[in-house]
Amino acid sequence: SQEEIRAVGGLGVIMGCISNEDAGVREQALNTLNNLAMNMANQEVLQEYIPQVVRTIAGSDAHPDVQVAGLRLLTNLTVTDQYHGQFAGTLPDLWPLIDSDNTQLQALKLFVNLSGNADMKADILSLPVASSFLRLLEAEGSVEVTSRVLFLLKNLAATTRAADEDGAEPGSLRALLLDGRTEVCASVYRLTRHEDDGLRETASSVLGSF
Repeated sequence: SQEEIRAVGGLGVIMGCISNEDAGVREQALNTLNNLAMNMANQEVLQEYIPQVVRTIAGSDAHPDVQVAGLRLLTNLTVTDQYHGQFAGTLPDLWPLIDSDNTQLQALKLFVNLSGNADMKADILSLPVASSFLRLLEAEGSVEVTSRVLFLLKNLAATTRAADEDGAEPGSLRALLLDGRTEVCASVYRLTRHEDDGLRETASSVLGSF
């Protein structure tokens, strides 16, 4: 049972496998841990390993399947904000995973969870972002990806409205949402006419946040 696995230190043993040289072993270990993370008592143990999981998946040479498996685990551990503090200092390593087609959706799910925590918003808004980020709001893109970007923007919108008078670091997500607010709102507005009902509703809700 899961209780027995936890009692004999099995979670730590499985976690040790994410450092295995074989990408298949790393992926399977992360998938197993993700399944075990459905148990709240297991989450209490697994949260201590969040920085290790980030190191495993954040490198440019990390296998895409390993990255996705790790992101699923991290997303599962961030459904509530109880363990968000373990992500302190790791966001710059995780953020680039949004740029990869293989990891984009799962990385966005993770950041949507984290952005719901007021204590994490400033760190997220300070992350570097290119103007191409707005391409994720194009109507022709994946509905799943676009909807997650909208949820992320909605979570961050109120914070950017309350930005201090000194402005934002150039090239940051905060700068994009402040200085490029007109362009962002125009992109979101176009989605209010999207053929997908859910996406239209979400886009309308986001516009209200801005």
